[in-house]
Amino acid sequence: MNRALVYGIVCGGLSAALMLLLARTPFGIVFAYVTPLPVFFAGLTHGVLAAALAALVGTALAVAVDGWMGVIYLALFAAAPVILVRQALLARPVAGDGPEAAWEWYPAGPLVGWLAGIALAAFAVAVLAASGTEGGLPGLMAPVIDKVVGAMQVGQQNQAELVALASRWMAALVAASWMVMMAVNGALAQFLARRLGLARRPAPAFADLELPGWLAPAMAVGLVVGWLGNSTGYLGWTVALVCGIAFFLQGMALLHWLMRKGKLPAPVLGLVYVLLLVFGGLAPLIAMLGLFEEWARFRRRQAAAPDNAPED
Repeated sequence: MNRALVYGIVCGGLSAALMLLLARTPFGIVFAYVTPLPVFFAGLTHGVLAAALAALVGTALAVAVDGWMGVIYLALFAAAPVILVRQALLARPVAGDGPEAAWEWYPAGPLVGWLAGIALAAFAVAVLAASGTEGGLPGLMAPVIDKVVGAMQVGQQNQAELVALASRWMAALVAASWMVMMAVNGALAQFLARRLGLARRPAPAFADLELPGWLAPAMAVGLVVGWLGNSTGYLGWTVALVCGIAFFLQGMALLHWLMRKGKLPAPVLGLVYVLLLVFGGLAPLIAMLGLFEEWARFRRRQAAAPDNAPED
């Protein structure tokens, strides 16, 4: 318990420091991206209470500097890691007893489902909070976007068009980038915990990731609403993009599974990662691969198939 308290306090302080560097340095976005990492690390090494303590300490320090900064820190960087750590550390015995028991840990697919669910819940709260503003959530974001676009010194007509377009898509892009940030930090925290011999659970088998069944229907509804909607179309596109990030992860899991089975050379998978870094347009294709896997259940069919065909 004492170690959990120490890790919670230290990790919370480090996370808050990264948050404060976000606002005070030209390269703050780099620090913002790893702000959740200490909270994940505290939880994956010393339990949910350590993660919750890190979140509380980080929030208190951020509030001490600026009240709104504390709210932003808690909402964007601290609350979700605590929830995800709590789920990740769920386990049940499947064989044996006592110290020799084998445990089944909460799998990666439902964790991604929780991540998408948190993103959608936060989006719903933002939509409701902005419902009293003219134009809703896009209308609330438009003045901020207008200042950013104005600094780019584009023509007045082009500026109006860019602001309108960015306002409709900004919520979706923020939700998608937040999901990627959380997934990367959670995976990195687990990697560091294992390297240091402090991990409370084994790393989830990424190649076996299977998403919860609700994501595909939610994405379909989002696409329909986005396509048919006018002023409310951004609601559907945001839902679709959040679900699309989840299917992108499932598509990557399928590629890892193919490599594990010897059906895809490791250099090819490495090339995919390089192309994703330099050419993000590959991501929708991988998300489509994840959608295909949702329908075809290729990995599950292969696992159920006999190793050898019966002889005549």
